[in-house]
Amino acid sequence: MQKVDYTCKFTYIAQEIRRGKLTFVDHNAVGGAKETQLKVAANDANFKKTVLKQVTELNADLIDIAAAVHTTDRLCGTERKRTCQIHVELPIRNVALCANVAARKELEDILYWFTEDHWSFTFIKYSKDGHTAELQRALEDGEAHDPRKVALWSGGLDALAGLYNHLSQDTTMPYTLLGVGTNTIVPKLQKNVRDKLPKEFVQRVNLVQIPLYHLKKGVQTSSDARSRGFVFLLLGAVCALQESQDKLYIYENGIGAMNLPLRDCEVGLDHARSMHPLSLLRMGTWLSSIREKTFTFENPYLFETKAQVCEKVLAEKDIVFSTSSCDRRPRAKPMLDCGCCTACLLRRQAIAALGKTDETSYNFERLLRQQKRSDVCQKEDCAKELLDKKYRRHLVATVAHVATLKRLLSSEEDAWERMVEQYPILEETVQKIASEKACQEKMRTGFLKLYRTYVDEWNDDVRSILYAGLLS
Repeated sequence: MQKVDYTCKFTYIAQEIRRGKLTFVDHNAVGGAKETQLKVAANDANFKKTVLKQVTELNADLIDIAAAVHTTDRLCGTERKRTCQIHVELPIRNVALCANVAARKELEDILYWFTEDHWSFTFIKYSKDGHTAELQRALEDGEAHDPRKVALWSGGLDALAGLYNHLSQDTTMPYTLLGVGTNTIVPKLQKNVRDKLPKEFVQRVNLVQIPLYHLKKGVQTSSDARSRGFVFLLLGAVCALQESQDKLYIYENGIGAMNLPLRDCEVGLDHARSMHPLSLLRMGTWLSSIREKTFTFENPYLFETKAQVCEKVLAEKDIVFSTSSCDRRPRAKPMLDCGCCTACLLRRQAIAALGKTDETSYNFERLLRQQKRSDVCQKEDCAKELLDKKYRRHLVATVAHVATLKRLLSSEEDAWERMVEQYPILEETVQKIASEKACQEKMRTGFLKLYRTYVDEWNDDVRSILYAGLLS
């Protein structure tokens, strides 16, 4: 066994931050291993809004696993440029889960898939009384309840568009949305976007939010948690189970879900798999084995571009431009979407491809305006900040990626073979998700159509809009 780089020993993941306890050990600290005592909480009280009301023993453990992974990932170094060995010790309530070696091994493998780090877990006996949500009165057998669909709710444009499309198509089905917040800003954003839905939609939507907290005094934390997809999917699944559902809906366009590398050098630690179809498959398989009953994650938009997903909702300007898509929001005020990360670029490209004016306020545009004001930008400080490569590198990489796709798709006869040679994950996805040849061929056709549509969307008008101020 290789040397452990980081250890997180969770004594108790509380509902309130003042009661939670964990010990974080950095085994690589200068001068020897450094041990820090921290506070941690996962406030699951809002699950009382769900059908079951009482959080089951297994679901409570899954919430703690999500909180433990999120906290550990944030604590394990701010600039991890290599694969690390991470060990987690966590109290578990459910005796069967605690003893399930195969489930624990699959959990470790899934986390390697998401993070490219090697995780190991020790489950110990839970000794606390549990949270308030675990002590609620449970739904009794025979009590009536209305079926609801459950979906992840990020406060982003895809989540809004997917929900809007489904609410428009089915005028009776109620929805429960699961939002996860790790600060005070995100929950407010999620609620604000939900509240701006048309009145007839708001009445059918129940928003459940689960805040995850840890006090980081004495340690630095990473803002780029690569386990984010795992954490959100797991908590979303718990919400679906609390609503007596065996499916969680994910609204993510196919370009973002597949998230093909933009460059040949973009591998491993630089590449997110948050909503990749193989991530959904692996999470569904793992949860199904734990509960001995099928659970699935469904993304209805795997073969659609962001422009296609968002076409209908863009008529609702007030709500659309209250969403946030940014992966790298600057912490300094004003807190605006950067406009330059890959998520922002995909959002801007989709809006431009639909011929709409993007009314989102972006930080790079603010910097552009400052650059033009000589009274503010003396000594060209703002120009230097704006023209720094970090503001342009994602657009440069995206443009090169589109050119690569165009070249690979130029031939009708061997387009799939050429795509798979460049991006082997495409065929791996087809083989693992579709067992029958007819379904496999349908998936291949769907992916080819997706990327051809995406390339076509990058017309001259779209390029001129995205290039402005960055690649002039």
